[in-house]
Amino acid sequence: MEITHSLILGILQGLTEFLPISSSGHLVVVQSLLKVPESMVISFDIAVHLGTLTAVLAYFRDDLLGLARGLVSREGRSLRLTFYLIIGTIPAVIFGIGAKSYLEGLFGNPAATAFQLLINGLILIIADYLTGERNLEQLGTRDAWWIGIGQAIAIIPGISRSGATIAAGLWRKLSRPAAARYSFLLSIPAILGAGLLDSPNLVNGGYQQIGAAAFWTGFISSALAGYLVIKFFLAYLQHGTLKLFGYYCLAFGGMALIWFS
Repeated sequence: MEITHSLILGILQGLTEFLPISSSGHLVVVQSLLKVPESMVISFDIAVHLGTLTAVLAYFRDDLLGLARGLVSREGRSLRLTFYLIIGTIPAVIFGIGAKSYLEGLFGNPAATAFQLLINGLILIIADYLTGERNLEQLGTRDAWWIGIGQAIAIIPGISRSGATIAAGLWRKLSRPAAARYSFLLSIPAILGAGLLDSPNLVNGGYQQIGAAAFWTGFISSALAGYLVIKFFLAYLQHGTLKLFGYYCLAFGGMALIWFS
C-alpha cells in the first residue's frame, strides 16, 4: 500500500471513529476512491482500528487504572461498571460472529454503505432532540443492553458506533457526557474483539501485503488523530449539537450514493 494512502486512511479513521459519522462508512468509500485492493482492506482496517484502540486506552488510562484497582479491591462502583460493559458488549459479539460473512460482503459495497450513512444522519438528527440527566452511576442493566444493541447495529458499515451508542444512551435518558463516556469505554472491548476476530487475515500474509511502513503509518496516524478527537468531542458535547454531524452524513452519504450508483 502507498504511504500517502495509509496516512490519509489512518487520519480518516482517527477522525471518524469517535465522531458520530461512521469510520467504517468513510473507509469503505475512500478506499474505493483510492482503489485500495480488496485483499488489503480487512488487514489494513485492523491496523487503523488498533490505532484508535490505543487512542482510547491512552485517553481513559486513569479511568481504566481506577477500574482495575476497584476490581481488585472488589469496590462496588467498579464491579457494576465492568458488569455493564460486559452486558453492552454481548450484542455486538453475537451479531459480529453470527453475521461475519454477510458483514464482510458489505465492506465491499460502497453504494450500500452510502445508503447506511443516510440512515446514520437521520439517527443523529433525531437523537439531538433527546435529553437526559442520568450519570454513569445511574446506569442499569437494561440501559447497557440497549446501548449494546446500538453498538451491534453499528457493525454495519455506514452506521456510526459512537453515534448509535450515544443515541441509545440519550434515549435511555443518560446525559450527553455520560452517554459519550460509556460509549467510548464500550468501544475498547468492541475494537479489541473485532481485531482478534480478523487477526488471521493479518497473520496469514496481510501484514506483508500492506507493507511495514504503510501498516505503522496507518496505525500511528489513526492513534494520534483519535486521541485528539476524543478530547475535542467530549468537550463539544457539553453544549454542541448532533444535528451538525447528521447533516454532514446526509450530504456525504448522498454524494457517495450518486457516485457509486
